[in-house]
Amino acid sequence: MTDKVTTTELEIGKVVTNQPDQGAGASITGDAPKQKLNLAIPKGADGQSPSPNALSIGTVITGQPATQAAASVTGEAPSQILNLTIPQGATGPVGPQGPTGPQGAAGAQGPKGDKGDTGSTGPQGATGPQGPAGTNATPVYFETVSGKVVTAGTAVSIVFAKKYTSPPQVKPDPIWNGNQMVIGQASDITATGCKVIVKQSVGTLLLNGSPYADAPANTNFSMFVIGS
Repeated sequence: MTDKVTTTELEIGKVVTNQPDQGAGASITGDAPKQKLNLAIPKGADGQSPSPNALSIGTVITGQPATQAAASVTGEAPSQILNLTIPQGATGPVGPQGPTGPQGAAGAQGPKGDKGDTGSTGPQGATGPQGPAGTNATPVYFETVSGKVVTAGTAVSIVFAKKYTSPPQVKPDPIWNGNQMVIGQASDITATGCKVIVKQSVGTLLLNGSPYADAPANTNFSMFVIGS
């Protein structure tokens, strides 16, 4: 005949913490088949306080836009260095226009530039108003009158071709007759004519004589006449 086996149900009862110098302990209370396991667990000894870690900033690098930030720690505790890579941010939107600043001081005058090209001729302007009528000016006439000696030493009468309102000025017009100069002297001048005495330079000048003598017959002469 086989003995009947009874199954005991064991559940956790009390769990207490002992001091570090007390040992661990366990006890079972209650009657089978339901009993409790009571535990006494000693507290662990206090650990040593760790030394504080002095962390300083090392290199800080600006990374390219749209890349990931990165960090690294170098060195040994308790003195270590934190190195950072921070990506550049995207360009922000354009801000509103600021107010106009005060006008700055005038700068120094720059050097003179090159002369520019001549511009095109502009359009002709309008005709100006007609000026006042002028006063009637007296016309001035000029002529050359020629003649010929009839008798040496006798005045020759000449008539003017122009019509003068008053006696004009009659001036000699010297001409050459071979190597002698012929010159006339006017007298008895009127508005229509005058008389002319004709002289001719002598070939040999005497110390006590005149440089001119009466021009011989048939000697041509010329006179300037100026008048109005």
